[in-house]
Amino acid sequence: MGEALTLYHVMIWLSCLSPDIVDFVSNSKVTKYAFHQGRVDVTEFGQMIDTYRRLFITYFTNSKVEFSR
Repeated sequence: MGEALTLYHVMIWLSCLSPDIVDFVSNSKVTKYAFHQGRVDVTEFGQMIDTYRRLFITYFTNSKVEFSR
């Protein structure tokens, strides 16, 4: 949950700066896979990920979310 919240705050902050390309790197496999799966998840975590996807599609069209150890 902490890694997902960090991703959210970074996306909000960067959306105000309007960068062209951003590579978001997470050390949480769960967050990265949930972000890319696109499944409907009714849990609080799933709702947060859905919000992130909408932010990502709106502001970061040339960017990506990756996993790194």
